[in-house]
Amino acid sequence: MPCVEAGWRLRHEYWGRGIAYQGGVQAVAYGFTVLKLPEIVSFTAAVNTPSRRLMERLGFVRDEASDFDHPSIPERHELRHHVLYRKKA
Repeated sequence: MPCVEAGWRLRHEYWGRGIAYQGGVQAVAYGFTVLKLPEIVSFTAAVNTPSRRLMERLGFVRDEASDFDHPSIPERHELRHHVLYRKKA
């Protein structure tokens, strides 16, 4: 896919400390100001509410038309359906 994705993964003991938010702010700013990207995307399993809230806090907007089932996750698994968010420069 011709896009640039922002993502994060933290050990559970580091959740809720603002680390992902601060890293996300810096990564997105770098992507838009230094790399001059026109858009950055982010996606997660539909059930991953904390990541979805973080995307929205970072200014990403859900693109429901681009939601998808992750091909590496078995059918009927709760993590298969993914939601896609976009942020434009």
